[in-house]
Amino acid sequence: MKKQTWRNFKEAQEFARSLKLKNPGEWNVFSKSGKRPNDIPAGPADTYKKQGKWVGWSDFLGTGNLTSKQLREQYYSYDDAKKYVQKQGIKTVPKFNEWSSQGKRPIFIPANPQKFYKDWIDWDDFLGRDKKIILSFEDAREFAHSLNLQFNSDWIKLHKEGKIPNISRYPNEPYKKEWKGWGDFLGTGNLSSSDKRKQMKSYEECKNFVRSLGIKTENQWRDWCTNNQRPVDIPYSFERSYHEEWTTMGDFLGTGFVADKYKKWMSFEKARTIVQKLGLKNMDEYKKERNLGKIPKDIPANPNKVYQNRGWESNGDWLGTGIISNRKKSQSFLSAKEAKPILQKLFKENNIKNLSDWRKFSKTHGKLLDELHIPSKLLRTYSLENAKKGRKNE
Repeated sequence: MKKQTWRNFKEAQEFARSLKLKNPGEWNVFSKSGKRPNDIPAGPADTYKKQGKWVGWSDFLGTGNLTSKQLREQYYSYDDAKKYVQKQGIKTVPKFNEWSSQGKRPIFIPANPQKFYKDWIDWDDFLGRDKKIILSFEDAREFAHSLNLQFNSDWIKLHKEGKIPNISRYPNEPYKKEWKGWGDFLGTGNLSSSDKRKQMKSYEECKNFVRSLGIKTENQWRDWCTNNQRPVDIPYSFERSYHEEWTTMGDFLGTGFVADKYKKWMSFEKARTIVQKLGLKNMDEYKKERNLGKIPKDIPANPNKVYQNRGWESNGDWLGTGIISNRKKSQSFLSAKEAKPILQKLFKENNIKNLSDWRKFSKTHGKLLDELHIPSKLLRTYSLENAKKGRKNE
């Protein structure tokens, strides 16, 4: 394969300058247009840098643009620069930026004078404006209170309309040492979530305050908040506000009570074995025995909640009675379509002619119906709606 031969740098530079392009972006557009000669590289910087000829795009295109170092050397001193800018009649930062972006700013004035000049004072001095009167935080807040505004958005709107002189649009920045939030500044008392967290009492202080009220339960605390003015430095939700220190409500209130979800319970299998040995017939007997202290404390009063998704099936399974709950049974019932031929056979063999006959039959043949997965209450189970669901799920 023949090696590509490029024009020498001087010839390529003369060609590039003849195009009167302003920047590398325009060069790239020209290069992709198909008009670029084959012996001039699309990426001249890489090609001529290897030859030690490349200086920069401004040199290649002849735009007169300088490198960053050359630019810094061209900039006026701070005093000369501000005199020049002031002669242009520029009085605001937005106007300066507009003047700069429109290409009217000469090369000897930096685009960001506040960053370039080490002897920078402020924009008032640079633009020759009268110094703004800077109000103390107390005076600024007093003025803000006099406006009777509700939200910080109201303040910003008035500021944009030029109706708030000598105070920053965002007062939290110049007054950051004294700043306590927009609620304090505007006099509304409304605090942001961040400001509320900053003003909250410590966990111990909050706990002592709530205990001093004689509150013993979470419901009592909610009732108290409804009927009383809760201090701004006391949160409504303790667990959410003090999540790092939080243990239990019983510990917080000093009652020692521990909610079921925080208790350490016996495993489901071990607990069920103990309960089944008691020979209880129903859950009323179970609760009675537990209240009498005959069931270990680490077996819950509401096992269906504690052991949900941890082995729980039904009361019958828990007590060992073999009784299956109606809900559990219903899950195994045949669909209306599947049950129809079985019911027709039962009706014929047992001379069942109406609903009254069926009720009598279901009372004396409950075990058979369980084995056949047929409900005793046909109309309730196989309503038109349930029948449709049965067909849909097939």
